[in-house]
Amino acid sequence: MGDGHHYKDRPLRWQYVSKSPQLIDDIQEILVRLGIAGGLQSYSNCARIETRTHKRKEGAKYKWYAMLLPKHRSVVDYEGMVYCVTVPTSAVLVRRNGKTAVSGNCMTMRGIKKPGSIVVTSANRGLFRRNLATRQEFLSLVHSSKGSE
Repeated sequence: MGDGHHYKDRPLRWQYVSKSPQLIDDIQEILVRLGIAGGLQSYSNCARIETRTHKRKEGAKYKWYAMLLPKHRSVVDYEGMVYCVTVPTSAVLVRRNGKTAVSGNCMTMRGIKKPGSIVVTSANRGLFRRNLATRQEFLSLVHSSKGSE
């Protein structure tokens, strides 16, 4: 069903291989629950999870950040509802392409805690980006019209 490998030259690195997608999925879930990152790679005849736990000096801090390169960004025209998952802990565990990550709630991340609040994300383009006076005039009109509803 599965096999594991421990690297002798890297004592904190392990590899798990199996033909069973369910076993690999279960191992990745166990690793996440233990707080260990395990990247999943799929092959035509099996799947593999490899952990990369790095030993730190006592008191040393981990650098926690995500890097989103410009080549990975895109703009998509979209019209419709966008839903935000809301859970009591304000954190959602997500997995995509075999990689796991903890994602914060969009409303909570913006400091909005009132249920039913509406959040608007905008991007300034064209004249609004180049001309501060035009942008301020537009925003003042938008804000004043909301008060008259």
